Amino acid sequence: MSVDDLLEEVLQLPPASRASFVEKIVESLAADLDPAVERSHLDAIRQRRQELASGQGTMVPGDEVLQRARSLLQK
Repeated sequence: MSVDDLLEEVLQLPPASRASFVEKIVESLAADLDPAVERSHLDAIRQRRQELASGQGTMVPGDEVLQRARSLLQK
């Protein structure tokens, strides 16, 4: 079965079943993360949270972040 075939079948499931499927896929990927990379990500999250709490940082809306990322990828 190809990825496209599987996707076609999954898209026919009810929303709750699709969400469960996605959660299981993400969990399987998370199991393969390098602990050092995960620790680095958590450190960056903690630092960002501290910057926001202290007023040294500002939040950017998610849609703006995606727009900037897409723009950078197109260059």
